[in-house]
Amino acid sequence: MFGKISAVIISAAVITAALSACGDTSATDTLIEKNESAAAFVLTTAATTTAAAPAETSAATETTAAADNLSGETETDDYLSYVPPVETKSFAEGIDAKNGDIDVDLTILNATMTYSQVYDMMTNPDLYAGKIVRARGTFAYAHDNDRDYFAALVQDATACCSQGIEFVTAADMKYPDDYPPLDSEIIITGRFHSYKEGTFTYIELLDAEVESV
Repeated sequence: MFGKISAVIISAAVITAALSACGDTSATDTLIEKNESAAAFVLTTAATTTAAAPAETSAATETTAAADNLSGETETDDYLSYVPPVETKSFAEGIDAKNGDIDVDLTILNATMTYSQVYDMMTNPDLYAGKIVRARGTFAYAHDNDRDYFAALVQDATACCSQGIEFVTAADMKYPDDYPPLDSEIIITGRFHSYKEGTFTYIELLDAEVESV
């Protein structure tokens, strides 16, 4: 539920606005530059392929123009469909969140870096499969499709946007008796896992331990 909401509403524009408000934005410069470069490339290609043709055209000229337009469209499609190699596609490159046995400890990062790291986990879940993740956020609960959903809501530096990290506890806990109060601060630690529903991919922490703060 919470991962589903986050996956739909999070966009590069939201990330850019949130991160420009405060904190170190170096961890997301790669994402922003790629978006700006893509937009500039598309605008340049569009301007080139829609330039006015000479008043007098021949069959050969029309054929050449058609070929040029096709070439431009192909280049644009190739650019927009380009997927960087695994070792360079992480938007959280440069963020050191390892803490002892915990592979990604979000509790040691500031709000901006935490938001960037969570966004990267949502965008590139395969890079984090099986890793131990620790996060701090506001406890939230929802019931949907005959299932209970539990999550820690992690806010950005401006406290205007949040991303939900779902979790499934290791112990057999009953809601609400065995869980913290709603909207209270919690820390969760668990094994990173992603799953799909329809066309969307969501993230959760399995075998999670929950601590009240």
